Amino acid sequence: MKKIFIVLSIIITFVTAKSQNDTILNIQSNNNTLLVQFKLPSFEIKDVSFLDLYGIAEIFNYIEIDDEFGIIDSVGLPQLPQLTFDLHVPYNATDFKIKIISVTTKRIGIHRKIMPAQEDIVKGNPVFNFSKNNSYYNSSGGFCNFHVQYNESFIVFGEQGINLTIFPFIYNPAQDSLTVLNNAVFSISYTLSKNTKEDYYTEAKENYLNSLFKNYNIDNTKTRGAERYLMITAPDYESTLTYFANYKRNIGYEVEVVTIPSNSTPASIKDTIQKRYNNTSKRPTYVLLVGNEDKIPAFEGHPDGEHKNDPITDLGYSLLDGSDNLADVFLGRFSIEHDSTLKNIINKTIFMEMNMHRFTKKAKFIAGDDKLPHMRDAFKRGHNYVIPYSFEPLGYNCEKIYHPNSVDEYVNALSDNPLFYIYAGHGSATSINTHTFGYFKEATNTIFPFVFAFACKTGNFAISTSDYSIGERFIRAKDKGGVAYFGSSVSTYNNPDYVIEKNIFGDGFKNLRKLSAIINKGMKEFANSSVTNQRKKRYLKAYNLLGDPSIDIKGIGCQQNFVFNHPEVFKNDANVTYRADNLIQNNNAFIIESGATVKLLAGNEIILKPGFEAAAGSEVEIRILPCNDGTIQKSFTKDNSEEDFDNAKNAIQEIDKEINIDEIINPALFSVFPNPTTDDFSLAYTLENNSFVQIDLYNTLGVFVKNYLQAAQQKAGVYYHNFSLSGLSSGMYIIVFKSASKTISCKIIKY
Repeated sequence: MKKIFIVLSIIITFVTAKSQNDTILNIQSNNNTLLVQFKLPSFEIKDVSFLDLYGIAEIFNYIEIDDEFGIIDSVGLPQLPQLTFDLHVPYNATDFKIKIISVTTKRIGIHRKIMPAQEDIVKGNPVFNFSKNNSYYNSSGGFCNFHVQYNESFIVFGEQGINLTIFPFIYNPAQDSLTVLNNAVFSISYTLSKNTKEDYYTEAKENYLNSLFKNYNIDNTKTRGAERYLMITAPDYESTLTYFANYKRNIGYEVEVVTIPSNSTPASIKDTIQKRYNNTSKRPTYVLLVGNEDKIPAFEGHPDGEHKNDPITDLGYSLLDGSDNLADVFLGRFSIEHDSTLKNIINKTIFMEMNMHRFTKKAKFIAGDDKLPHMRDAFKRGHNYVIPYSFEPLGYNCEKIYHPNSVDEYVNALSDNPLFYIYAGHGSATSINTHTFGYFKEATNTIFPFVFAFACKTGNFAISTSDYSIGERFIRAKDKGGVAYFGSSVSTYNNPDYVIEKNIFGDGFKNLRKLSAIINKGMKEFANSSVTNQRKKRYLKAYNLLGDPSIDIKGIGCQQNFVFNHPEVFKNDANVTYRADNLIQNNNAFIIESGATVKLLAGNEIILKPGFEAAAGSEVEIRILPCNDGTIQKSFTKDNSEEDFDNAKNAIQEIDKEINIDEIINPALFSVFPNPTTDDFSLAYTLENNSFVQIDLYNTLGVFVKNYLQAAQQKAGVYYHNFSLSGLSSGMYIIVFKSASKTISCKIIKY
């Protein structure tokens, strides 16, 4: 990829060759054949010096090209661009054959040798040994002297893909020339076996596959099922996990909670997941492991973080189809050691997902320090790419905190309530840039960000220490820290960390919403990049998600209605807020135990049916308040004042019995704003056909108060009216809208 190599020296000349093409990669499918058309994008050939980094006086050329390209990175051999991508093929396709239909090439001369790829520089103990295969550079080439290569087939989320690479540059070092592939058409043919498969389609899966494959076609005729969520928990946490499982059920997930024995092995846990995956009537989209490594063991790996090629990992739990290293479900872990820390991460997860849409879009980018200038520059490189490419176009206010002088800068960045807190630099299991976990205990953040650390060992959830890892501390912290943590369980290198950051916050970040889908897409793009196969496997295993894999990075927004059809039990230390544009209602048990805090905020009505219980010592706030507004309209708190609270609750229920709303209001067809109001309000509605319109105001007893619009004939269209409650006493009123086709009743509150 662009500037993927580890070169932090001075570019001393500029363009010597430039293509005028635009990138084209078109794929067509016909009769068991994929036809691929390729057109090379613009590129530049630049000069680069290794003098500062390696003390090498020779000047080399390198090819700078579109960011989607990776590189060939065989150490000591020329670093040439490559384009690796994935194509979707039928599940029963086999026997793939590639045929070149046509090519257009051009031979160009260059004035220096193409730079050789270098060994990645480890962050902790950098070694600067320059590598150049002199026998190759004195030859006429022969390294990657072909234009296209089929790499492998794979299965991901029940769909088959094939991985291809295009090599647009063939290098002849003896002649100082490049053969450039400007255009090409090639075909991939296959045969179809008689094997068939059943599958289960969800919106999240379809969106993910569409982002992954160059040629995936979302079939809108496929029936979409609910997102299935499998939660696997240690026995200690089953009771507390219930209110999180029911929260997910109440926003539309099908949730299964499986409690495993305390002596469960990785093999038995995977078998639990595998059996459900193999059954399409139970196949999950998301899997959450609940418990630390002592309760829910990692799938494999050495816990000390020093065995680089044997990292602690959960990845194996998600490898359920095919023989590849690509996840077939979205996987996360609540790595918690006590019931209280489980409550902490549940509270933060629900709070963030329900309220994220209301928060200022801030992102903090921290680059660690080092005495070596090239290391300092390397820590900034990923940030400097993703800020203008992804974050700023999405409206994030980005702050760079590069090489902080004191721990206060880390703390202040977190206390400023960002949605993303992204670090690159040195790390260990218990520190970020030598600052131990304690550094953020002083933070005062009330918003809990997504934390990403492109650093050594900070995500090691099995480290043999009583301090636990940085990643675990972030998610376990009560009312601070982060809502999710993505980090490595072993030592890392600058170059792969840069590629991972760049790909996670690439197109998937722009187009997908679920945290784990964004991460999985980024890691698949990383696997398509240029790092060596051994390191690919290491990093795919080493980087794990600590947090809810299903969380929406944009939040679920203001729900129109929150109807609790599943029982909810909130225990001591639970702290949850539910918000709805229109209605909140319980149709099942809704129990708030002593020490729990629950807020119910709805724009129009709250109906508390039998089964609602709030114990003495709990804190319960019930408010009629617009979903995006912070003004308190009604507040009932149950502490030890049982009678006052029950009277208020009964009053709300009695009002709801008396008011008839003919249909749930679609804001696009009918809306009132602001509501509540001190006086004036606006009413908007849409007429689909020509019709009369009458608008009246009633009190809650059904007594007519005033007429706003008397049976006026209006054409189809959108209408806006400004009305007033001036002269009326504070309280609740009913607006009744009548047309030829419908009657809508809506509450409005004057305060």
